[in-house]
Amino acid sequence: MKTKLLCSAVFCLVCGSILAQDQYKITGTLTNDTLFRDNQTIKKIYLTKLEDGNYIHIDSTNVKKHKFAFSGEVPQLNEMYFITGFDNGTIPIFLEKGNITISPFKAAYPASAIVNGTPNNDVMAELAQKTNAEIQKGGERMKSLKEKTLPENIRNNEKEFYAYQRALFFSNSMRAKLIALEVILEHTDKPAALYLTKTHLLNLFNSKMMERHLLKAFPKSLQSHPVYQELNNLTIAQNMKAGNPVPALKATTPDGKELSLADLKGRYVLIDFWASWCAPCRKEFPFLKQALELAAASKKFAILSFSLDNNATAWKNCIQQNELTHADWHHISDLKGWKSSYVSMFGVSAVPHTLLINPSGKLITTNLRGEELVSKIKNIVEGKEKYE
Repeated sequence: MKTKLLCSAVFCLVCGSILAQDQYKITGTLTNDTLFRDNQTIKKIYLTKLEDGNYIHIDSTNVKKHKFAFSGEVPQLNEMYFITGFDNGTIPIFLEKGNITISPFKAAYPASAIVNGTPNNDVMAELAQKTNAEIQKGGERMKSLKEKTLPENIRNNEKEFYAYQRALFFSNSMRAKLIALEVILEHTDKPAALYLTKTHLLNLFNSKMMERHLLKAFPKSLQSHPVYQELNNLTIAQNMKAGNPVPALKATTPDGKELSLADLKGRYVLIDFWASWCAPCRKEFPFLKQALELAAASKKFAILSFSLDNNATAWKNCIQQNELTHADWHHISDLKGWKSSYVSMFGVSAVPHTLLINPSGKLITTNLRGEELVSKIKNIVEGKEKYE
């Protein structure tokens, strides 16, 4: 009996330990609970996830005696969350196993809070501390410029001084980006480095530099992370021209399944941006059907139509009413209309907008329409034109 009790106790301890490994605990302290506007005090804050540009609350807690806390199960995907409820910013945070502490801060300035205690939060804290130190140095450089470095006649001439001031602002900004780059390259094994790349370096390098020297620095274990995929897509989009790959494209079919451009690899694909409300798009339907019929026997060609509709019913009805249901005509949409991230990524300024892709996923040409499209597909099917 004693043996059974001992085994049971050990089992409970092990189970408890396993459960504890999957938990996060967040604690924070406010030095002042007055918000930035209206002289009101903060009473409730939220743990929030950013989805499609919208903040979604996943938990909330009350602020008591200037203190607050959250706890919960660590999400499967290690990504950035936010503590919200303030009227002057948010606090980015990673929900990782362990005790996460938020340094004392004023409710009016949540951006000044430093989060640490777990690997990715420590990376963010490292950058914040190094950046704050650089900001102080930047202030000292500006003070020296105003009081010592420049001749008095320039210091006292607002118009002439502005050029020097602007140059120093640019220098300080570049120093901050170099600090971010150093931190990123020291922690390329962590998702935090992906987020910092997106927020600090995306517009600093051209597409070739980003692809060859930065994205390749991240290990394969992180290359499936959504932020890596987004960075890779944006990098490809910057250099999208004939002969180059196009960004990954993935969305939902009318019956609720997920379909991507990669699923059609091995065939020529016409990516067709359209909408049910678009009259010129409707005029293209007969030509699209004709192109599909020409290629039906060879199975060399497919259409991937991405709708810029917001209304699912209008989108689905248009497909059925116009018989856009050929076996090789695939329909997807994220139902975000012009707010879809794919609009800018694929250079869509008006619909219809088309891109013809070769079997290996590289761009052949854009904006094929009408008889020109039919002729191009006919030549491809008959082997008169090849784009491998």
